[in-house]
Amino acid sequence: LMEENGIPAEKGFCNTNIVSYFHKLEGKDIYKKKDSDVKNNTVNKCLQEAEAWTVKSAQMREEMIALAQKDLIPLLRDAETFRPRCVRLVNTCDLALNNLSNLRLLTYIDGEMQELNRKKNRFLLANTNALLQSIISDSDSSFIFEKIGANIRYVMIDEFQDTSRMQFGNFRILLQEGLSQGFDSMVVGDVKQSIYRWRNGDWGILNSLNESNTDFPVNVKTLDTNFRSEQRIIAFNNVFFPTAVKCLDNQFVADFGMECAPLKSAYADVVQVSSHQEMDGYVKVRILKTDKDRKRDELMLEELDSTLTELLYKRRINPEDVAVLLRGNDDIAAIADYFHEKKPDLPLASDEAFLLSASEAVNLLVDALSVLDDETNALAIASLVMRYQKGVLCNEGDMNTYLLEDDKSPFLPSEYVEHYDELREMPLYELCERLYRIFGLDRLKNEDAYLFAFFDMITDYLNEHSSDLTSFLTEWNDNLYRKAIPSGEVKGVRLLTIHKSKGLQFHTVIVPYCDWKLQSSANVWCTPKEEPFNGLDLLPVVFDSRMSLSQFDTDYREEVIQQWVDNINLLYVAFTRAEKNLFTIGMIPASKDNINNVAKLMWNALNDGLIESDTAFTYESGFVSPSVQKKNERQDNRLINPNVPL
Repeated sequence: LMEENGIPAEKGFCNTNIVSYFHKLEGKDIYKKKDSDVKNNTVNKCLQEAEAWTVKSAQMREEMIALAQKDLIPLLRDAETFRPRCVRLVNTCDLALNNLSNLRLLTYIDGEMQELNRKKNRFLLANTNALLQSIISDSDSSFIFEKIGANIRYVMIDEFQDTSRMQFGNFRILLQEGLSQGFDSMVVGDVKQSIYRWRNGDWGILNSLNESNTDFPVNVKTLDTNFRSEQRIIAFNNVFFPTAVKCLDNQFVADFGMECAPLKSAYADVVQVSSHQEMDGYVKVRILKTDKDRKRDELMLEELDSTLTELLYKRRINPEDVAVLLRGNDDIAAIADYFHEKKPDLPLASDEAFLLSASEAVNLLVDALSVLDDETNALAIASLVMRYQKGVLCNEGDMNTYLLEDDKSPFLPSEYVEHYDELREMPLYELCERLYRIFGLDRLKNEDAYLFAFFDMITDYLNEHSSDLTSFLTEWNDNLYRKAIPSGEVKGVRLLTIHKSKGLQFHTVIVPYCDWKLQSSANVWCTPKEEPFNGLDLLPVVFDSRMSLSQFDTDYREEVIQQWVDNINLLYVAFTRAEKNLFTIGMIPASKDNINNVAKLMWNALNDGLIESDTAFTYESGFVSPSVQKKNERQDNRLINPNVPL
């Protein structure tokens, strides 16, 4: 239009900012841009004033103003009317199509599974809640009492924050019946410890129960006394979590233009009082800086190593008093591997760290089975020779002497070689028992727990499968190698996930890798409300910021809240496990963007209390509390202590 009217679309004739707006509309990524990134102050002025389309010193100023009034302002208004609609439609289509094929596949699998279960008269336990809901949805309490053969007056539900909507719907009629008869019921829970959303736990149920709930009379009682942690740990949590929630709320307001009310409500009662009189306890937060020359894992493990060395050897804290809490099992494996190599004498205790595949005895048995299954398996033969000669016989000679020989049978037990065909025909369990004796695995130290677990695993396997050797080895390579021995009786530094630590307490808690993301990519199950997408009851949508620019914007906002609560709750559970000492180790991202991980959240919340060095930010409060020497417990068992009177 400008060129048709003889006005160049360049500096000196018009406002180039409005020209760049139309160039943005031509861009392929226009549907990814937020409204504020496209419709800036210049565009808003140009929508209202023709003078905004040019500058006072511009050539052909009057012609430009006249053209703006006649044609350009109506054109801009049309563009701003259709742009948000088109962006919303394009993003909705793109997000919906991403998982459409997967949805078809899931629907087909579900149909096939239902048909198979129907033919074999089977019922999935996972569908129990749905079945109960379908049975009692339109029934009264007398029907339920008749079916269960009892009359329930009082109901108590523990860990209520992890109850699903469907479960609560099934229990609700029992609660209402008891209340109508004058009998009280009790639900116990803490929204801040809801960390099982992946099991359909819905903290929103407990968060919405309050005195103003007219449908369900509720008397809320908050227990605000902490009997576990020392005063300094409680004081730290009392300051950190309200400040962290405020930081996230400020970001939520900036992103969505409204307060994050559910998060604020969930942490409204986070402040606790201590049952201890003395101001004891210790808290140390280390937020490492990124180093372009070194990997994150290397820095994190070195910091953890330094912390454990100080605690165990300088502060004289007992290894069994220390728990290392982690976000996931992968971090546990990384820590176990590091200390196994660097400090093999450091005692560690963890189900995830002591995998069956880490056992020398178990690996020797698997190698022996592999050779029996395939006598041409050169790799299994070489591995078996090496494990037997070096591990069992403690032969320190040059392994190449054995491995380079074509005939390796002289380096294996004669009974194994001479009875090869007989061994191949034996049942799996009896075969493993005989191999244990043939190879003299009783000579290996500290292998009993692994061997017991291995034989128990074989028993479980044979309950569901045949004794076929090839099938067992296939299952071992696919799944069974990940099995771990229980380590409840093992004394040492405990390595466990935050989820497994829930309900436990430890003298000293260390939380390394304390920098997990506050938001992660996942599929969000949405219920489309607009045509034609509402033809599907449910649609899996990849969690992405573009959801906010689609008809799934409400689902996106709700998922942001859910993920924030999930991850700050993990911090809360980890920090409240500590009795005497609390250590955290994280790494702040190099970017200065929004709060995108928990280390950045801690950096924002503790900013005034952090001391900066070249490599890290540090917060410290109190003095390290040493282990308490435990007195020998009195033995009151008459069968063991004859001095105890009957």
